[in-house]
Amino acid sequence: MVFNKLIDRHIWESAKKPKFIYFNLTYWVSSSDMTEAEKFADPHFYVRGGQLRKRGYKEAWRYAWDNATQEDKRLILTLPNFDADVFHEISGIDVRTEFKI
Repeated sequence: MVFNKLIDRHIWESAKKPKFIYFNLTYWVSSSDMTEAEKFADPHFYVRGGQLRKRGYKEAWRYAWDNATQEDKRLILTLPNFDADVFHEISGIDVRTEFKI
């Protein structure tokens, strides 16, 4: 199932996919990028040299989208079975407003 529709596995695997759909929910913040309040709240940050942080699922989608190239963003529209409503439900990103469709 892709975008809630059946698809042949070979078709999906051979489709050119945007890089931004592969993202992490965790990310590293070095101590030099932490505020004094963040350092105070995590007194052992200095042992690690920073801290590992988490993003929510839709927050991670938005971060990945916002940091993607326009070419990569447009590639999402070419995926097999692409459905803007389903993509919005999954990611929180409305491509219709992003691309003025």
